[in-house]
Amino acid sequence: MTMNDLIPITERIVLNMLDRLPVKCTVRGTMNIQRGSFEQHAAKFCSKLNVNCPAADLKCAWSGSNGQLQQHISICAFEQMRPMVADIIKNKHQLKEQIQKMSE
Repeated sequence: MTMNDLIPITERIVLNMLDRLPVKCTVRGTMNIQRGSFEQHAAKFCSKLNVNCPAADLKCAWSGSNGQLQQHISICAFEQMRPMVADIIKNKHQLKEQIQKMSE
């Protein structure tokens, strides 16, 4: 048997069965979390999980526990600049479109 002989699971029944399997959060030690709900557990309930700032896409280098994230966001200069950066990017795209139309 080779890797080419393996077929990915695409059947919804099998995926549903797998999502009901109980798993353990190794960060908090919480047990019996359904596999399908684990991402929700990690995002909302696991205060010890290490996360990055949502403004990492704007080059914020902060990372810390999920429990500290809201406090960081409230003072994060990068997150506060997000609306201005979004406007600059939008204007840039509009200018590119105008230049392209003028070139034609």
